[in-house]
Amino acid sequence: MSTSGLLREGLLRVLADENHRGLVVHLAGVNFIDSTGIGVLVGIWHRVRAMNCSLALAAPSARARGILDTAGLTEAFSVYDSETEAVQACRQPAAG
Repeated sequence: MSTSGLLREGLLRVLADENHRGLVVHLAGVNFIDSTGIGVLVGIWHRVRAMNCSLALAAPSARARGILDTAGLTEAFSVYDSETEAVQACRQPAAG
């Protein structure tokens, strides 16, 4: 909760760049995601979809993946084991 505002601001700043096809959120160092953090990811996901871009979550820690699984977000978000896979997926044209 204490870092969710910074996360939101940082992701929105990246989305303001007009020269992108997608956004990769690297989660390897994330050990805990609360409802506020999940809300940030969902909000960014909606914004990315509205821009016809891609959002990929990369390399979530085992604990972060467990939280995402429990919240049902691994079925909504594209989650990749590595940053390389996530970046490659975001380079593909977004599904319309």
